[in-house]
Amino acid sequence: KQRPLDIRETPEFLAIAARVRDGLRAGHSYED
Repeated sequence: KQRPLDIRETPEFLAIAARVRDGLRAGHSYED
């Protein structure tokens, strides 16, 4: 249905990616 390359370009994905990066910096890990 949706390919990862398409998803990566959506604002929603970018917002989640930014949150994950912040979490990694804080020492948390996300399994989603």
